Amino acid sequence: SGVEQETLIKKAALSFFGASLLFEKDEQRPEALYLAWEMLTALKDVRAEAFAKILKEKYPDNTYTKKLK
Repeated sequence: SGVEQETLIKKAALSFFGASLLFEKDEQRPEALYLAWEMLTALKDVRAEAFAKILKEKYPDNTYTKKLK
């Protein structure tokens, strides 16, 4: 159902965020932040902007930052 799918997407987004915190120096952190942003944006969750802010501030020239809408 739609509610179950939304719950799964939120869990996935939070997992990506958790990974981005645990592996702050990892080269894949921007991708994890972007995927969390993308999923939360699709759900119209206001927390998505926090991920966009981190990408813009810490990785201004990254490919994933440039994908932000």
